[in-house]
Amino acid sequence: MASRARIASYKVCWVNGCFGADVIAVKAIKDGVHTLSMSSGGGSPDYFEDNIAIAAFAATAHGILVLVSAGNNGPHRQSLSNVAPWMATVAAGTIDRGFPVVFI
Repeated sequence: MASRARIASYKVCWVNGCFGADVIAVKAIKDGVHTLSMSSGGGSPDYFEDNIAIAAFAATAHGILVLVSAGNNGPHRQSLSNVAPWMATVAAGTIDRGFPVVFI
């Protein structure tokens, strides 16, 4: 699908927790990535005080599509971890559904 795609992997979680989201965004900008996918759980702080959301804003300002996981606290209402409007939140459902697709 993306024959010229490269994968850049950045470690942010250590034994004592996950830190440095802002450093990762700067590194991704310097590396010239086009898409940044982050999957980190946790609470849902105000996005203007959340270091992941702030780092994602910087990446988005440089043309990087930022994808984040919905979180690990569902499935209930208000269980999203990433709510900043500049991040595309991705989730999986628990209902098994089939959607037939025809490829030509």
